[in-house]
Amino acid sequence: MEKWVLSPAVSVTKILFNVMIDWTVLILLMFSYTRADDSKVIYTNDGAIITGTGFITLNNPDPLTFELEKYQQCQGELTACYKSLTPSGSTPPCELGFQKIKIIKFNRTLGFRDVITGSKLRFTLAPESRFGFPPDLSDGSFHYQVLELPKNCNVTIIGATDPNPGNTSNDPLKTAKLVTYVLAGLAGVILILAIACVIYCICCNRNRDASKLSAVPR
Repeated sequence: MEKWVLSPAVSVTKILFNVMIDWTVLILLMFSYTRADDSKVIYTNDGAIITGTGFITLNNPDPLTFELEKYQQCQGELTACYKSLTPSGSTPPCELGFQKIKIIKFNRTLGFRDVITGSKLRFTLAPESRFGFPPDLSDGSFHYQVLELPKNCNVTIIGATDPNPGNTSNDPLKTAKLVTYVLAGLAGVILILAIACVIYCICCNRNRDASKLSAVPR
C-alpha cells in the first residue's frame, strides 16, 4: 500500500490554516468586545442621551440641566450622581465626592427646578436651594456616575457635548475597532498565502506524478 508523505508545502499550508483559524477566533472576540463596549451616550442636537451606566464625562452648560422624555412612561428608577464641590456628606451608592440626584416618583427632584412641557420633564440645578450643591468643574467638565436608568423613556443632559471631540487616541472603542481591522487584514493575508501554498502543492504533486509516469518503461 502506497504511503502518503506530506511535503513541506503541505505542512506549511496546515500551519497557515491553523494560524488563520486562531486569528479568526481572536477577531470574533475583539468584535464581541467592540459591540459590548458601545458608548454610554448618544449625542444629539439637544444634548447627550444617556444609554449606559458607569462614569461619564461631558461638556455641558452650567447650571446642570437634564430632561426626561415621555416621563409618564418611565418605569424603574433613575439613580445618578454628579461630581460636586461640596457633596452632602456620604451619599451612597455614589462614589466619594459625588452628589446623588434624588428623584421622587419622576415628578420632583431635590435641589432642582422642574418644568413640564408636554411629555418632557426638565430639571435644572437650583444653586439657591440648600439641596442644590454646586458641581465640581475644576477641569472644565461635568462628571457623572450613572447607576441605574429607567425604561421606556430617555434621559438627556441638555446641551451636553463630547469633551474630546477630536481626540480618538484615548477612545477604547475606536482603538478596539482599529485593532480588529488590523487583525482582519492579517487574516486575509494569511488566507491568501494558504491558498497559494495549496495551489503550489497541487502543481508540485501533478508534476511529480507526471515525472513518475514518464519514467515508467513502456
